[in-house]
Amino acid sequence: MVFDSLDNLEKYASLHKSFGKVFKYIRSLDFSSLEVGRIESEDGSFYINVDEAELRTIDKAHPEAHDRYIDIQIPLSGSEYVACMDRSRCENLIEANPQNDISFYGDLPDTYVALKEGCFIILFPQDAHAPLVGTKGRVKKMVVKVLID
Repeated sequence: MVFDSLDNLEKYASLHKSFGKVFKYIRSLDFSSLEVGRIESEDGSFYINVDEAELRTIDKAHPEAHDRYIDIQIPLSGSEYVACMDRSRCENLIEANPQNDISFYGDLPDTYVALKEGCFIILFPQDAHAPLVGTKGRVKKMVVKVLID
């Protein structure tokens, strides 16, 4: 997991072969004009989901993990907590859906990251995470899904 300010995004380009072009694309976007929906990259190495969602309490936020994609989550408006834990410590698999590249766990995460506008979090396959944690409100965010291979 990487958590930092968007000002430092390019410092992490060496972590994956596609991050350089992904970060360049992110920088080209006007965050204030992004509409809810999906944006596909030309070469298929990443896509972006822009979504608005209600915050939920931690008891309703099951940790999830992905095998084929790395998540880069960036709030566009509002803020949330992302609850995280090492996936190797997850013991209670609720559901695995390989076709949609997602597994849900019933474990309670032990780390909470306050994700606010101007920040980002990168979540790798070993990072089980429960996004959208909070007491009330809505968040508009983009989730960049970067293909691992």
